[in-house]
Amino acid sequence: MHWLLFIQTNFIPLEESLLTVVFPLLLSWIPIYLWLNPSIKLLNLSCSHLTLRVVAWLVIGLPTIFAQDYLVKATSKLTQLDNITLFEKSAPKKYYSLDHYYIDKTRIGIKHTTTSTGRRNETLDLCIYVTLPILTNWTDIAKREYPYWLGKKYTKTISNRLSDQEKEFKWNAFYWAGNY
Repeated sequence: MHWLLFIQTNFIPLEESLLTVVFPLLLSWIPIYLWLNPSIKLLNLSCSHLTLRVVAWLVIGLPTIFAQDYLVKATSKLTQLDNITLFEKSAPKKYYSLDHYYIDKTRIGIKHTTTSTGRRNETLDLCIYVTLPILTNWTDIAKREYPYWLGKKYTKTISNRLSDQEKEFKWNAFYWAGNY
């Protein structure tokens, strides 16, 4: 159903996180309520019935999330375009490939962020966002208007419990290593 309504025909355009995470988690309560709930009520256990329902919900919901994500990636097709100007004329797809293009490396845009995450801020997420304009050929540089961009996100996670000097060293190694 997901493949037909949302992937193949894009009949109902919805945010991808709704389709791959929220809907599977919400809809996994239906079989629990219909089939497992009567059996759970019959059990005479020391743990609460709610705990069993939550465990069943996670056992059903989490694999469904992974299956939905795989379904989107496995069934999406690569759309071959001759040049970037044909992007607007083609039907919306997930993946594109260009035969003729020019990446203007002189107009690179770089933004970097660090974010503390985890329950007790024990990890530090390092992110580098890189954008480059995609042009039809090198003569388009004179236009100074770039409607198409190539974007890439690079991440690395380190411990937030390191000393400031060690964090700075790891950040510099990540940033200047050129692995992005």
